[in-house]
Amino acid sequence: MTSNPPYRACSKGRWRALGYAACFAAAPVAQAQQPAAEPLALFEVAFYGRGANSLEPGDPGVALLTDSILRAELAGRPEFTLLDKSRLVQGLAGADRSGIPCLTLECRRAVSERLGAKWMVTAKLSKTSNLIWYLSGQLTDVTSGRRLLDDEFELKGIAKDIATGGARVLARRIGRAAASQVVVDTPAVRINLAELKRRLGAATEERPPDLSQVNLSGLDLSGIDFKRANLAGSWLAGTKLVGANLFTSDLTDAVLPDADLSRANLDGTVLRRTNLQRANLDGASLFATILEGADLSGANLSGTRIIGYLRSANLSGASLRNANAGADPGNQSMGVMRATFVGANLSSADLTGANLYKADLSHASLVNARLAGANLANADLIQTDFTRADLTGVKMSKANLEGANFSGIVGRAQIEGLAAARNSDKATFDVQ
Repeated sequence: MTSNPPYRACSKGRWRALGYAACFAAAPVAQAQQPAAEPLALFEVAFYGRGANSLEPGDPGVALLTDSILRAELAGRPEFTLLDKSRLVQGLAGADRSGIPCLTLECRRAVSERLGAKWMVTAKLSKTSNLIWYLSGQLTDVTSGRRLLDDEFELKGIAKDIATGGARVLARRIGRAAASQVVVDTPAVRINLAELKRRLGAATEERPPDLSQVNLSGLDLSGIDFKRANLAGSWLAGTKLVGANLFTSDLTDAVLPDADLSRANLDGTVLRRTNLQRANLDGASLFATILEGADLSGANLSGTRIIGYLRSANLSGASLRNANAGADPGNQSMGVMRATFVGANLSSADLTGANLYKADLSHASLVNARLAGANLANADLIQTDFTRADLTGVKMSKANLEGANFSGIVGRAQIEGLAAARNSDKATFDVQ
């Protein structure tokens, strides 16, 4: 299985020389295949008991048992070859030179990359009560940083059953997530603007256009109404979609690196696992948009309205300056309509001045992120990692800080409403 993004059918030099359209039109079609066994870095299952109503001396041992069973289960999967545990321990020790434990996904990914791992698994066993536990696990592609699985499920019963059943279920889900990563190259069907307009013109309300697995890379499709099209698996690399209407279209697994979606209507659009690296979404509308597992690394979402589901999305290095991702005040009677960034990677992202009122950023990574002047009031920040983030002037009144990590942050004294935040006593701050 190649570690390069599938859209790199042409070198950067050929992109510049031929342009997206010609380059992708000439690319061969690869057949889907099962991934070969690749090195997997499996980090020890962590135990989390801060939220438990009671703790027992043997509780951490449940996590150790879960770890041993998960390791045995994954060792028997055809998708993986496990890195030696002692090598992983040494790698973590080598990363701990600054005195800060290597606990973030960013740090562990760096360790995994140095050890030559293709995959990385991190997991945590959380206790709520003696009867209810939660097991969460993430599978990450080390090369791209893309989260392929971010799962959590409830476990009930005695400790041995929790460890055995939970580890086996998680191993199966990790295996399925890895097996779903097939080598996909440029689609066979390359269509031009005239053909696209013909298909859109023939569509009806009952029969939206089927544009799945088509190649529209490099075209100027500004202002086009896609009429709720099925664009699953389509290629729009470098495509100009300024002001395009993609309302409720399906772009699952579509490839749009460097696409220009500024002022586009993406309300209700499905962008699950979509590649939007470096895409321009300045001023786009993303209301009720599904971006689960999407890759928005380096993308521009400045000033964008976001009320969507971005669980496990990769927004590392993205710009969300002045983005409006606050809860929608007009839909509270139907329940809180808000942006959900659970488990998302926002490391080194720029969220200066962003509105994140009531947003859910639980388990997200904001390591080295810039949030000066952002509004995080009433937000869910459960186990959110703010290591070395700039929080100067951030509004945090009534935010839930349970388990959040604020190590090395900039601007702690300038945080507004920190005293009124919930569960601040269960968050980690540097000793002052």
